Amino acid sequence: MRGRPRNWAKLKAFTTSARGVLSTGDTHQIVIRSGYMSLPDRVKYSAELTMPNGGSQTIVSVLNGLKGWSQVGGDVIDMPREIYTIMQSEAYLQWITSLVPLKDAANHADGRAGEQDRGKTALGVKVARQGKPDVQLYFDPESGLLAKAVFSRRSQARCWNATTAPTRTTTG
Repeated sequence: MRGRPRNWAKLKAFTTSARGVLSTGDTHQIVIRSGYMSLPDRVKYSAELTMPNGGSQTIVSVLNGLKGWSQVGGDVIDMPREIYTIMQSEAYLQWITSLVPLKDAANHADGRAGEQDRGKTALGVKVARQGKPDVQLYFDPESGLLAKAVFSRRSQARCWNATTAPTRTTTG
C-alpha cells in the first residue's frame, strides 16, 4: 500500500459509483449506484434498478450505525433486519476495498487463483474475517490496481451476490 499511514484514514470517507448486476435468486437486475460513505458503519446509497419489465426504480438506503432506513417510491421505511445485515456486509466490502483493513491481523488474506477478465488473468486474494462474509479481491496484473471485488451473503431464503469494480473519490 502506498502513502503514509496518516493518509490512510482519509479512505474511511469517500464517494463511490458502481454499475453492476444485482442477482437475487433467478432475477438479475442492472444497477447504477452512487454511494457516500463514512466507514465502517455509515453509508448512503442511491441506486437506480432496471426492472425486468423494462422500467426503472430508484431506491435510497441509509445505514447509520445501528439503524437503517430505505426510501422506495417516496415511502420511507425502517430497514428490515435482513436488508440491514446485507447493507452491513456491503459496507464491510467497501471497507475491505480501501485495502486499509488488510493490515489488521483479524483479517486473513490468502492468494487465490486468478480469474479471466478482458483477456487477462487477474491476481486474486481472498479476505476472511470471523463473522463477516469472505471477500474476493481481483487485481489487474499490469497496474496492480484493484479491478474487482466480490462477496456472497446467504440469508434464510436467498443468496445475495455483489460484484463491484471500485471507483472512489476520497474526501476530507
